[in-house]
Amino acid sequence: MKVVGSEGLGAMEIQFTSTNLKNFINDKIVTYSEDHQEEYPETEEESIDELFEVPPEEIQDDPIAEDAYLLRRKKVTSPHIPALTDNTSPEFIHNKAVGLIMFYVNWDAKTQVFMEQYAMAGEELAKKTNDATSPLARVNCADWPDVCENNNITRYPTFKLFKEMKLHSDYEGKMDKGSVVKFVSLHLLESPVVLRMKADVESFITGTYPSIISGEVETLVLGLFAEDTDKEAKVFSKVGKELHGQHLLGYIVGPVAKEIASRFETDVPSVVVVKLNDKLQPYIVLPEKLPTEDMIASIKQSSLPTFGELKASNFMAYQSLQRPFVILFGTTEIINGQTSQVIGEIAKSGQFSDFIFCWMNLDDDSSMGNYILHSYITEPAIPSVVMVNHKEGKVYSYPQPYDITNAGISKWLDLLKGGEITNPTSEFREGKWKPMMPGYDFLFFIDTEMGLKKEPEEREFRSGGIIRPKAGKELDIQQAEAPHAPPHTEL
Repeated sequence: MKVVGSEGLGAMEIQFTSTNLKNFINDKIVTYSEDHQEEYPETEEESIDELFEVPPEEIQDDPIAEDAYLLRRKKVTSPHIPALTDNTSPEFIHNKAVGLIMFYVNWDAKTQVFMEQYAMAGEELAKKTNDATSPLARVNCADWPDVCENNNITRYPTFKLFKEMKLHSDYEGKMDKGSVVKFVSLHLLESPVVLRMKADVESFITGTYPSIISGEVETLVLGLFAEDTDKEAKVFSKVGKELHGQHLLGYIVGPVAKEIASRFETDVPSVVVVKLNDKLQPYIVLPEKLPTEDMIASIKQSSLPTFGELKASNFMAYQSLQRPFVILFGTTEIINGQTSQVIGEIAKSGQFSDFIFCWMNLDDDSSMGNYILHSYITEPAIPSVVMVNHKEGKVYSYPQPYDITNAGISKWLDLLKGGEITNPTSEFREGKWKPMMPGYDFLFFIDTEMGLKKEPEEREFRSGGIIRPKAGKELDIQQAEAPHAPPHTEL
């Protein structure tokens, strides 16, 4: 056997066994790779991806597929997200009071994009827990299919949380560092958290107690009860278990609870949702004697900003309420000015609780806010106030954008609410989300490699493949009749 190695052509002259063959290849090929890896250095200014145009077929699915293609050469290695095997998986679950395992395959686009964020989350959690190893780990299902089968993995990536050596729940939240850190940090605490002293409550309502969750939450829920045996306290405890990992809940009983309740202009028993970043409505006292399901729904709804920025990260939370959106589009100056105060006061009043109030920034011409506004209105005024009814697919714009007053907006919303305005400014476009162009014809590639390519006649078009022209002819791009995907206007 001969092979090209670090010293040119090399021959294997010893006994032909699997061990000798492995050592021979390692010496000749691996050593050669290491000796020559610096001959073609990759610099920040000129990477391999910059030398070639990105094939449109690779990035046509969605922004995640595009990011995954651009990150395909980047390997994420981190001691804070150890790769588990069939032997180490049980050890990890046994040794961790709380452990989150990511089950994945390397070729999955979402996995490729998220892996770096997952590693960063692991590093952050290791610091929070003062542990050399974080409560995060991963299993590659391509390498350990039996481990994934035993955990009933049917899609990638899947995240499973283990507590006290048992499967506790799946993580189905947003795939970003902050969301994972918050989810695991909350599970490292009991829910609800028992607050025993006034100092604990003071720190709790500022989001700094318990310390492991400091800086991770924007809203928290405080229960104030006379006794922990009260019916309301028992309902609150049940709600805490239902919302474990999603919201931070804590409670205190006795004289301190009564003293704290007076600060929120209420009495015991009470449940208060504290919103740390909502200047318009920093807290909401929930109605008394709510059953479990109604309290859960009220907490989720009350946790949203009264008049906050509409972003991709919170769109689904707003959308889940199934109410029309009232959106103020404007520059930073407008968002911080009198116009925003008018809309904010209307939102705070609760007079129009059938609507969701939010805003989008227009400072950047290429921003999502500008894109969405121009999809609603061809020549919009700035500022613009629009009501978007997603159920009906209709958009209504406030007719006096340069005279936005409390009375004017209130009257307009009353007319919309009563169905007296019947002519929308625009309507959502109908259309299917199809690929922008046909995908790869893998059968053509296989036939070409096997010498079965049909020439000179034109190949038959295969569903999902690329039309190949006759020899010597160029392919007219319109010949493929590639469907054009409409812009994503789900907001």
